Order: sequence, then C-alpha cells, then structure tokens
Amino acid sequence: MAKRAKSARRTELRQNLRKLYLDQSVYLLTHRLPSTAINFKIAKAKSALAVVDKASIYVELPKKKAKP
Repeated sequence: MAKRAKSARRTELRQNLRKLYLDQSVYLLTHRLPSTAINFKIAKAKSALAVVDKASIYVELPKKKAKP
C-alpha cells in the first residue's frame, strides 16, 4: 500500500511541475524575462520530486532465500 501512495505522490508532483512549466511558458509569451516567483516554485517542486524519487530507490527489498 505504501508503494501505491508513493507512486500517487510522485504522479501528483510531476503534474504540479508540468503545470508550473506551462505557467512559465504562458508568462514568457507576454514578458521578456522569466518570473522569479515561478522559477522558485519550479525549483521547490523539483526538489520535492527528487526526495520522493530517492526514497523510492532505496526501499528495502526482501532478501532471497539461499537455495540448499
């Protein structure tokens, strides 16, 4: 169950990051320079996603039993 929750959290974070990139693209259509606030939000979203991804990589897997 925990694995599903992590997967759902990762999906949610990726969707949020995608939305922020779209916001940045829309902002750049009308402005010359990128928004510092949106860049900050993108950096926070990337770091949150990295934390979740790193946690999922180091999940302890059950050890295989040695064959006699």
